[in-house]
Amino acid sequence: MAQYSLFRSEGPSRSALSVGVRQNIPTGRHDQLDRHGLADATGSGAAFTTLGLYGQTYFLPERNLRTRFNLFYRIGGAGVSVDGRSGYGTPGDYRGRVHLGEAWQASVGAEYSFSPRWVLAADLVYERQQGARLHSVTVGHAGVSRTDERRDGSWRVSVAPAVEYHWSSRAGLIAGAQVSLDGRNSEEIFSPQVAFNYGF
Repeated sequence: MAQYSLFRSEGPSRSALSVGVRQNIPTGRHDQLDRHGLADATGSGAAFTTLGLYGQTYFLPERNLRTRFNLFYRIGGAGVSVDGRSGYGTPGDYRGRVHLGEAWQASVGAEYSFSPRWVLAADLVYERQQGARLHSVTVGHAGVSRTDERRDGSWRVSVAPAVEYHWSSRAGLIAGAQVSLDGRNSEEIFSPQVAFNYGF
């Protein structure tokens, strides 16, 4: 991931705006789930690029309330081969290729520091994806069979509350969970998350 600062104010609000680009490198298992004894996929399998816009500002006299927003756009068209049962809903005898559609994610959040070490945080997240396109070619006794299928798009709204603890200005721990509130063609999620941050 690379990020470039567009604007940063010197006043008490410390407002900032930046842009970024992120490249996804697949490491999880997205297909052959039956052969590996997996109930669900752990990744998309595709190497895709995401563009981002990030903003933040501080409020209150002690500057202990920080608000932020993020906007992400995933460039469509990334493709990946699919073999058997996969996270794309393909059956065990499927052999083909999937091309991802465009995707967007927008979030607004706030952090309140009620002491130098403890912070409460929450984010509201909206995600929207265009449907993927599936292409397959099957060679059998009846000849060559080709399929071209487009999956429906999806959207989801979720909330992500968290608690942060900072040992120092450089080291901190954040723990929380992302919980879905509503959506269409998307699974309900409850995703606990823990991260340790250290600045150099």
